[in-house]
Amino acid sequence: MKIRMRILFVLLTVSVFSLNSMYAQIIKQSEITAEKADFQLIAPNSYMLEIGGENNYYWKQEVDYTDKISIAALKADGKPFADGSYVLQITPIVKLTDEERKELRALLSTNNQEQILAFRQAHNLPERVEVTNIYFRILNSKFVSPDQKEGKRMNLPAMSGVWQQDHPVMYASLDQVNIDYGTAMLPGYEIPAIDNTMDDDAQVFTQDVIVQGSICVGLDCTSTESFGFDTQRLKENNLRIHFDDTSNSGSFPSNDWRITINSSDNGGPNFFAIEDATAGRVPFRIAAGAPANALIVDAQGDIGIGTSAPVLELHINDGDTPTMRLQQDGSSGFGSQTWDVAGNETNFFVRDVTNGSELPFKIKPGADDNALFIDGDNDIGLGTASPSHRLQVESGNVYVKSGNLGINVEPSVALDVSGVSRFTGTSVFAGDVTYTLNTGASFIGSGFVTALRVDATNNRVGIGTVIPATELEVCGTIAATNTTIMNSTTCASDIRFKKNISTLEGTLDKLLQLRGVHYDWKIEEYPTKGFSERHQIGFIAQEMETLFPELVNTEASGYKAVDYAKMTPVLVEAIKEQQELIEAQKEEITALQSELDELKDLKAQVAALSNMVSNLTEVKSEEETNEVQVSAEKE
Repeated sequence: MKIRMRILFVLLTVSVFSLNSMYAQIIKQSEITAEKADFQLIAPNSYMLEIGGENNYYWKQEVDYTDKISIAALKADGKPFADGSYVLQITPIVKLTDEERKELRALLSTNNQEQILAFRQAHNLPERVEVTNIYFRILNSKFVSPDQKEGKRMNLPAMSGVWQQDHPVMYASLDQVNIDYGTAMLPGYEIPAIDNTMDDDAQVFTQDVIVQGSICVGLDCTSTESFGFDTQRLKENNLRIHFDDTSNSGSFPSNDWRITINSSDNGGPNFFAIEDATAGRVPFRIAAGAPANALIVDAQGDIGIGTSAPVLELHINDGDTPTMRLQQDGSSGFGSQTWDVAGNETNFFVRDVTNGSELPFKIKPGADDNALFIDGDNDIGLGTASPSHRLQVESGNVYVKSGNLGINVEPSVALDVSGVSRFTGTSVFAGDVTYTLNTGASFIGSGFVTALRVDATNNRVGIGTVIPATELEVCGTIAATNTTIMNSTTCASDIRFKKNISTLEGTLDKLLQLRGVHYDWKIEEYPTKGFSERHQIGFIAQEMETLFPELVNTEASGYKAVDYAKMTPVLVEAIKEQQELIEAQKEEITALQSELDELKDLKAQVAALSNMVSNLTEVKSEEETNEVQVSAEKE
């Protein structure tokens, strides 16, 4: 009867440089009958076939370039296999020369992963070779149906020791076991099996050995051995347990190990050690006399040194300053350096043993939470667990007792800053202050309005303006009490500095044409100019420019400003012109006054003459009257 097997997919874990001939699936399909089991492989390849089974049976054969494996139910001589459980192990073969194998073993012993990877890449080697195990049962010289289930999983016969992947469909029950030795064969290859039984002079146990009691092994064991609670005892003058891995195919691991008890030299040390027998090194050793709890690994995997109850992954306990030493001994070509990390009741510290045992780092007990904190962005917080800058001091003073502090520059003075700096709040500078400016400096007032601007490019200072048009421009009111103000014009007024000197002319006529105005500043449109809210008196720059262009400055922005200070010489000359007019008018008035006085005298004379004429007229009239009267009387 034929029973169809399920398809098996076995994944091989290989490196990115895996062989093209190394398939992730080994078995494409399988079929089992009572007489034989056929296994169709994914692709032709070379394989190592191993069969292990009842009565310590073992057979091994390398098969070159095949894609089909068949197992017969009979041996080569026609006799049936002994009833029982068997396993067929299929291992893909990576073939290396003896020289390549030697080179790989040397690389594996150094554990140089970079060189091992380069070797694999050069020889197209996978990182790991995985095998497929196929389990089957023989009962009454026939293959047992794989549909029957066993109550307990069988013990695997000893195989090559590589990582194993089970074939789940080949489990079956076992009703009886017959003890028999025999040979196995692969149909089509006619290769006899290899009988790996031990020599006749050795005591061979073909079944599991169970000792219900204690056992002593060694030259010094006696028949009256008192075991106490010991289950197994090794007893002689040189105690060693050797683990000999005989793997010799491909890149399977094959390192040998040994447990060594005490030195074999006279006067040598007493110890328990695990030795890398292949490399001849001792990576683990316990010296006799080590104190209790020298090394403890608890159920959680926590390691205790000096304690039987570690509470963390590594717990070091000691009566005086538990310490961990980090020593670089110079064996790899780097300089020697030794550090100690320790703690006691006075402080936790790091000690530079090599350089005079200085303590460059210390923490005193009682330090606050987050006294020193470094976040994931490498920001450092002093007193805070959430620093927002490279260094943040939550509170307290920062005291540089000696030396200089540089920001963006190697410091040459106590505080050396390269770049933009800002002082918020009250700042006090004692001593002389020197500012070297590139383009300028701004002093910001409330509301982030520029109160003072120093234009270092043009050597100008602006108060209330960010673009001073002159050496000093003030947009606002200036108040000076008991102060003498000297400007550059006053300081540079010497006649020896001047040429093309001429007196101002016609200033009075021009001045009379000027218009003095009341006005208010457009504060809302120009909030940064520092304009006053008070009602103002002044001139219009454009009107002034038509009469006195020398008194009007035009800024780079196009806005115009009046130099009121230079109005003084204009006013002086205007007053002088007006004074000349006054003097001329005074002379005219004096002359007119003289003429008026003369007219007054003439008028008085005329009046006197008029009176005299009037008097004469009156006398003549009286005389005429008298003459008439006389005539009348005469008549």
